[in-house]
Amino acid sequence: MRNTKWICMILALLLAAGILPLTAVPVFAGSNEVFTITGWDVDGPAGSVVSVKINGVTFPASGGAVTASPATYVNVTVTFADGYVWGAFRTGVTMKLVDAQTGTHVLETSPVDNMVYMPEASLLKDYPQLKLIICTEEEFDPSVPADPLTLTLPTVKCGTVLYGLGQGSQPQGCPVTMSGSTAYVLLSSAYYVKDPNSPVGYNPPQEDIVLKGGDTAYVVNVMLGPVNLTASSVTVKNGTVEEILFNESYSVYNGHTMLAVVVKATVKHDYGSWEVTKEPTPTETGMKQRVCKGCGHVQKQKLPAFGITKHPSKKTVAAGEIASFTVTAVGTDLTYQWQYSKDGGSTWKDCKSDGSDSRTFSFTATASMNGRLYRCKVADKYSEATSNSAKLTVTAGKPVITKQPAALSVTANTASQFSVTATGSNLTYQWQYSKDGGSTWTDCTSASHDKATFSFTPKVSMDDRLYRCVVSNSAGSVTSDSVRLLVAGAKPAVTTQPSAQSVKAGTTVKFSVKATGSGLKYQWQYSKDNGKTWTDCVSPNHDKATFKFVAKDSMNGRLYRCVVTNAYGKATSSTAKLTVK
Repeated sequence: MRNTKWICMILALLLAAGILPLTAVPVFAGSNEVFTITGWDVDGPAGSVVSVKINGVTFPASGGAVTASPATYVNVTVTFADGYVWGAFRTGVTMKLVDAQTGTHVLETSPVDNMVYMPEASLLKDYPQLKLIICTEEEFDPSVPADPLTLTLPTVKCGTVLYGLGQGSQPQGCPVTMSGSTAYVLLSSAYYVKDPNSPVGYNPPQEDIVLKGGDTAYVVNVMLGPVNLTASSVTVKNGTVEEILFNESYSVYNGHTMLAVVVKATVKHDYGSWEVTKEPTPTETGMKQRVCKGCGHVQKQKLPAFGITKHPSKKTVAAGEIASFTVTAVGTDLTYQWQYSKDGGSTWKDCKSDGSDSRTFSFTATASMNGRLYRCKVADKYSEATSNSAKLTVTAGKPVITKQPAALSVTANTASQFSVTATGSNLTYQWQYSKDGGSTWTDCTSASHDKATFSFTPKVSMDDRLYRCVVSNSAGSVTSDSVRLLVAGAKPAVTTQPSAQSVKAGTTVKFSVKATGSGLKYQWQYSKDNGKTWTDCVSPNHDKATFKFVAKDSMNGRLYRCVVTNAYGKATSSTAKLTVK
């Protein structure tokens, strides 16, 4: 009895889907050298095949069927009375469905051994003239486990119409796709109504049915394949397996086993876009809703309380100082984006610096930012709000030293300088020195003491002093770091040269020299060859600043000079001539 019910159901489903013809079943025999093809045209009389071409040789049809036994089957072409052509290649070669009128391929399959080849259901719907089935005579082996099978259904939307028997008893096709298996051939996939009182079990509805969200739709997938398929080996996307029906005894299409995988799918509401019906406030929740385009069902959702409770306030800072703006808002998982405007609020740009995505935005103000407006865009998952704008006023900032002076270690009486670099407008400079390690400071008064670079000639007395610079403008002043000046002792410098002397023999002669420097030593010298060679004097006072001795006739015409030395160098005086009368 169960077998009878199964047979009735399968026949009813195939007949309803247009898969099972009311005429002879076409056959392609893959296990012997004789095959018979019988086709039909749903728009014309049964048995309207006019010819079959095998390997380029045309065999005319007799009574709508062709029987031939060529040595090899490679390329089989079936031509219908209205010009449509079905082409099939033998096992292991790709099959093609060709439109004889245009010469274009309508369907091309992957090569599969001992398989039933059919166009997909959607193709059959588009080309009803091509309802020709070609299959082998070999049965599937029930002992071989079925390959995993994946069926992917389209999402069944609210408002989908299942056409009833009043529309010609044609079930609405479902464009299901099958993947992951080479052991099954899908013959039909369509929507049905589950009817427990029907011997078939699944039928087209008596009247048109408009599916609504939450309804259940049944998709019956009729296929050929092995009988050992189980629900655990079937994966369904957008649905679940309701049941799998087998017919193990009813042999149809040359021994192939037919089965039906029934998939249950839940109809989904076809909602439009969300619309806010009540804006949230900092103290009250809001509401949004969307409407199903199929049945008009309204879905509502609360919006959490949200809004700005305190706006940023205007700021006045000096250039170089930190400016901060803050916004306060109520909400969940809030995000912030600060913006600025340079044209009074006509256009806005996102701030990019650190902190621009925080509740408080702090940054160093520059003169170029004066007059800008700042605001913050605050958002949660559902809503967005923009704060009032706040103006930033940047005044002239007090100086900022960007390069400090460096310590000096110099030799006395050599040109030296300290330098400082600062930013700001209308800057003035005052260099200062300290002789007590920085406890007290005295303004420098020499030339360039009021310049960024202070130039001077150091003296030994300046050794170990500290120097610094005070930089000022109308906004304030800033003092540089203090740096030390180290002055090494200077080498001697002759300030008064010896002069020529003319005396009588036997009288006292005196040559004198004056020099600056510390730890000075003197050595007087004479030359008898007009300065070509010099000899150190050895008489008393030869190592004094004033050299005295008694003149002799033999000294007439000599030149005298003094070499002054100390630890840092030496200086030689000019020459002075002695004339002895």
